[in-house]
Amino acid sequence: MADRKQFRLQILGADEDYPRFIRAYGRACGGDFAYLCEPGAFSYLVFVRKGEAWYWKQGSAASSRLALIDVPLAPTTPVLASEAVAKLQELGKIGRSVPPGPVTYRGQWSGALVCNGEGVAPTIVLTRKVAAYATIRIVSHGNHADPDGRQWVVTLERDSRWFADAKLDKEPASAETLRTAIRSAYGLLTGLVGEACSVRDTKRRAALDAEHAKSHPIKHPKDPKRDPIEAIKAPKPPKALKLSKAAKAEAAKASKAAKKPAAEVTPPPRVEKQPAGTIVEGKLPRRKKAKAEKAPKAEKPTATEPTGELTQAQKDASIMAALSSQMDKLLKDAA
Repeated sequence: MADRKQFRLQILGADEDYPRFIRAYGRACGGDFAYLCEPGAFSYLVFVRKGEAWYWKQGSAASSRLALIDVPLAPTTPVLASEAVAKLQELGKIGRSVPPGPVTYRGQWSGALVCNGEGVAPTIVLTRKVAAYATIRIVSHGNHADPDGRQWVVTLERDSRWFADAKLDKEPASAETLRTAIRSAYGLLTGLVGEACSVRDTKRRAALDAEHAKSHPIKHPKDPKRDPIEAIKAPKPPKALKLSKAAKAEAAKASKAAKKPAAEVTPPPRVEKQPAGTIVEGKLPRRKKAKAEKAPKAEKPTATEPTGELTQAQKDASIMAALSSQMDKLLKDAA
């Protein structure tokens, strides 16, 4: 995301000299981010997108001096989304349990977190109007290319109507931690505003007069009840697909078939060809029917032979017919 986006900071103890706890939440670069900071204790920045998470925290550097710098950088260290959300919840409880601090100066702290794009360090801006003509402004400057050069830049913005002498302006101060930057801002306030105005214009009377503080106690602003960090939640596991009744029945049949052992299929016995005329057990040999020979046609008696006597050919034909009928009868009986 190339465009810059700005998100308001939630500050616990906004009227105190040092903010008690700072937190922010927003959506940018296609995901959700959360920022938690207790000045002088810890600073933590998380970015979550599509179930993946990255973080940056104070103290990640190897050098002991760099570990104290709480100017945030872009979160580039990968981490499980569930672990990142759990860490945010843990630090949120710690921040809400910090005891209140002293309330000396007028005005309240307010600020914003500016998202400068993916992979670029965000910008934290804190302001506090301590008088009608003086406003403290603290801006973070982080650079991945030069982590040693990270710093908080402190300026005191003044209304020109109240300050005609330009010599009163001083160079902006810088610090490596937010708490040190706030302390430097109060030093600039004393050096610049104190030269033109009295202490009455910049400090609360209750901080200087104990009896007045008893009769006129300081009214602290109510801390916001809603915690924006709770909007970031661990991703839920994907839901199991629901099967229809027909699909469940098919799945049950398939599981039963897989558990049931396959039946062994025995091939039929091989029958070898037997030579003709052999007797197979349980079967009788197949006999071929003998064809009866056809009796020769009887010759017609000639006119020379007498008609009352049988010729030799007629006798032979009658004998063959009798033998043929006898053979047919024998074959039927055998079958």
